[in-house]
Amino acid sequence: MTVLLALDHRLFLVINHLQGGPIFDALCLWGTELGTIVGTALALILYFLRAPRPLRFRRLGLLASIVAFAGLMNTVIKQMVQRERPPLVLPETLVLGPRLTLFSFPSGHCVMSFSLLAVLLVIDKPLGIAWLPIAFFVGFSRMYLGVHFPSDVLFGAAFGFFGVYPLAKRVWAR
Repeated sequence: MTVLLALDHRLFLVINHLQGGPIFDALCLWGTELGTIVGTALALILYFLRAPRPLRFRRLGLLASIVAFAGLMNTVIKQMVQRERPPLVLPETLVLGPRLTLFSFPSGHCVMSFSLLAVLLVIDKPLGIAWLPIAFFVGFSRMYLGVHFPSDVLFGAAFGFFGVYPLAKRVWAR
């Protein structure tokens, strides 16, 4: 376990210490917001623009509830694990943006962006495929900005996707 933790810390510092380019810094600050309600709203707007009129609201409320439930479960896991954020563990962490103090495991931004990815792959596969690099960029940005370790991001992505995809498929098939 000590080796995995050391690897987690080392990989975090490699990614985190890429900071310093003003354009990429700004891109990561903006891109991380796609893992919040902003990204969810953007994806839903794109879905509504693409979906045939009769399908626009078909089970969308249930699918949105699944994503919201994933977000709630993320909060519960954070409270259970109570892992400190990188700046509190590694003093050499570079923080870009707000200095967060709540717990870091798992990454809520990743839970949301990968839950959304799962839903989009079920309801609109081309849109889901287009969202895939965005979801990965959200995860990268969380480490780059200095707020999450790689294991926070990886678990958040896995929990968001694999926790929602089977439920979304079942709901959409009804």
